[in-house]
Amino acid sequence: MMRQYMDTSVEPCADFYTYACGGWAKSHPIPPDKTVFDTFETLREMLDAALRVELERPNGEEPAPSLSRLEKRVEPAAAIPVSTSPLQRATAPAPPTALDDEGGDPASDAGGAEKRKQAAASAGAHTDATTKAKWLYKSCMNHELLEARGVAPLVELLRKLGGWPVLDPAGWDDRGFDWLHLVAQLRLYNNDILISEWVGPDVKNSDQYVIQLDQTGLGLPTRDYFLAPSNAPYLKAYRDFMVEVMELLGADTATAVAHAAEIVSFETSLAQIVASSEERRNVSQLYRRLSLQGLCDLVPGVDWRRYLAVVLGRNIPDEQPVVIFALRYMSDLVALVDKNPRRVVADYLLWRFVRHRINSLGDLFGAAKQRLLHALMGREAVPPRWKTCVAHVNSHMGMALGALFVRRYFDHNSKQDTLEMTRDITQSFREMLNETEWIDEETRRLALHKVDSMQLRIGYPDFVLDRPALNERYEDVDVHPDKYFENTLNILRKLARVEQERLGTPVNKTLWNTAPAVVNAYYSRNKNQIMFPAGILQPPFYHRHLPRSLNYGGIGVVIGHEITHGFDDKGRLFDEHGNLLQWWGEDAIINFHERAQCLINQYSNYSVSEIDLLINGENTQGENIADNGGVKQAFRAYERWAAQHADAAQAETLPGVNATGRQLFFINFAQVWCSSMRPEAMRSKLKIAVHSPARFRVIGTLSNSREFAEVFNCPVGSPMNPGEKCSVW
Repeated sequence: MMRQYMDTSVEPCADFYTYACGGWAKSHPIPPDKTVFDTFETLREMLDAALRVELERPNGEEPAPSLSRLEKRVEPAAAIPVSTSPLQRATAPAPPTALDDEGGDPASDAGGAEKRKQAAASAGAHTDATTKAKWLYKSCMNHELLEARGVAPLVELLRKLGGWPVLDPAGWDDRGFDWLHLVAQLRLYNNDILISEWVGPDVKNSDQYVIQLDQTGLGLPTRDYFLAPSNAPYLKAYRDFMVEVMELLGADTATAVAHAAEIVSFETSLAQIVASSEERRNVSQLYRRLSLQGLCDLVPGVDWRRYLAVVLGRNIPDEQPVVIFALRYMSDLVALVDKNPRRVVADYLLWRFVRHRINSLGDLFGAAKQRLLHALMGREAVPPRWKTCVAHVNSHMGMALGALFVRRYFDHNSKQDTLEMTRDITQSFREMLNETEWIDEETRRLALHKVDSMQLRIGYPDFVLDRPALNERYEDVDVHPDKYFENTLNILRKLARVEQERLGTPVNKTLWNTAPAVVNAYYSRNKNQIMFPAGILQPPFYHRHLPRSLNYGGIGVVIGHEITHGFDDKGRLFDEHGNLLQWWGEDAIINFHERAQCLINQYSNYSVSEIDLLINGENTQGENIADNGGVKQAFRAYERWAAQHADAAQAETLPGVNATGRQLFFINFAQVWCSSMRPEAMRSKLKIAVHSPARFRVIGTLSNSREFAEVFNCPVGSPMNPGEKCSVW
């Protein structure tokens, strides 16, 4: 398939992305239910299909484990979107999100486990974690029952929360409304609305859990969707979606239109006090640690004691440490709430809650959601129900579903192979550090110590294959095969409770926060830990029997990418223990910023022709630093392997591809990012993404690579070998 993706009529030194991926769009049209179709999506499609088989397999039916069913459907090009940890709140302020800000798996953290030390003694359906995962899927797929129940479960929940004014404008009484109490109640369902709160490792003392507070996310991807006049069509689509949801829940049209307008006006004002992502890149400038009493003194408009008592389920002493990342926002929030009618604030809070809860009511709201996603992202059709349900189970019971996946499909030999490759690539980074002339010796010594201290997590946590241990993680999660709405609420409450129970317990840095059946890789700053879930250690981007050039150009670059995240513009702020600390010398900091600015300028000059917009080089700098460093490290490791295995390296060729092993390395790296994306999705991505578009992850990285220019004999001054190059690591 590698040859099929290429366009060899294009000179590699002129445009290597088109050379490597020019045939992709023709052979991979974007499916109607997707906004992007890249090599990652092709793999995820097949992974989801395998997960579906496991979820629909009757208990007791246990065929022999085999990779063949997955392998035979997967093409030999690799694709992964590499990123920093998805649990950003554990290491830094949470990024705003327009999608689901409630996801998670209660089994990914052992918080509170000591209180539930009665391991499951029975393999019965009521205790078996994988059975619960299958029941969650079954309840999600029960279309007839979901339709029969309709909106009643949500309407009843809203009534218990005090009622949504738009559904009963005449009967709703603002005299009993307490906005802070409602915010705290919604936090119990793992929703952060107006105030983001969590218990996580202190970024300056990662061995200690601390209460942390931050600004809110919004109902659209960024604040600009509310503030920029050019985004008016998207804001209208959002308002129309709101009206449709209100009507489906029973509001009359006139009331829905009026209340939706007020909600959008309130959220626009909220967007004005939310800091932009550019303002929030440096965590050390945002961090403020103080006592609960100190917080009450600085922001007296919020009764923090009362709020935290509800959220944590107990009273918190005044001397309890609290970390806040958005002090000015909290003061501005109080002023915003005070100047708006209580009804409008209640409408907004419950709108944000309803926005998530309708996902648990079947397909009733599918058409409305589709219209919004078509406007925002260009999606043309609703995905099949089974895809939605598989994604939901993987998001909320990922460890249980991961157990089914690992038992059936995971090649356990790949753990050792990946470990060896990681050692090779780590050695490359050590060599690069020793060759770096712009850092002082003390900074170099500490950097070497940090890379030597990095923890590696490969595949899955051991407990997923230990049935009693896995069952214990889910033993107090109530799942019923006929109650999808309630199942979701039970899991969310459990997830929120587990997080809050961390306070006062020691941080266990060996915990896994990522489900095994995920196609991605992560670096955690506050753990100094790299994680490669089982889902990424699969064909086509990695296999023990693929040529080494492809493995190093695929998973090898990913390994180098994640290592480099420990030394990008955010990762470098954390020491080897995962603590926010200035451990760099002043001159080294200045030199780093000069080199990072070169990359910022380079990528900021790239224009996405389909939508005539420039990349935000500031917001993407961390990923661009990691991409550039990852390729350099992986190629150096491959060259070292080739020198030690000359005969094997010489034999590394692929049928139909006229390329040496060194060239195959770069071709496979590029084909990791072969992609087609709808213009609307690209426009949205550029507003929020920390990654550059796929084309420029290839063009930008390789045009800075002297090794690439040498391998493909690119003359100086050609597009892929500019005379001036940027390099941080």
